[in-house]
Amino acid sequence: VKQSLRNYYGLAWEDVFESMNPIALGCASIGQVHEATLRKQYYYDQTSKADGRKVAVKVMHPDAKKRFENDFSIFRWVCRLVMPGWKPILKELKKQMM
Repeated sequence: VKQSLRNYYGLAWEDVFESMNPIALGCASIGQVHEATLRKQYYYDQTSKADGRKVAVKVMHPDAKKRFENDFSIFRWVCRLVMPGWKPILKELKKQMM
């Protein structure tokens, strides 16, 4: 998780977050969600005197795009067999999602 944040944003997680729970709150095939506390400099809230704000950090698995493309390819193959009229819809869906 920490390396993914560094690779994507170019920052160490410690620069952005006061803390981050290493155990995911939830996980799916393309990513996971972690609870974290933002450092005060990364949000603006005049009413809060707290040092940080609790946030959910969504992190995509490194190979998520490849997995999604594979899953979508299988989905298209099944649809071509079962619902051949969906070909234009699937083409548009692929364009929008990838």
